[in-house]
Amino acid sequence: MRLCIPARPSCLKTSAARITDYRRIIAFRNVLIHGYDVIDPAIVWSAVEVDLAPLLADVQLLLNSVG
Repeated sequence: MRLCIPARPSCLKTSAARITDYRRIIAFRNVLIHGYDVIDPAIVWSAVEVDLAPLLADVQLLLNSVG
């Protein structure tokens, strides 16, 4: 999301709050980026299978709301 709204950082927090479990998503990203030595592939795959569809739906709603 940071890449999508670089010129409007104040909108970023409002937009992020509209994404279900955005704090968990950020935490998961941090583990993937910084904790590569403790990543469990089964957990990553579970996130893809279970959590990706709701995230995509939230992002689509957000994109539709801004035009």
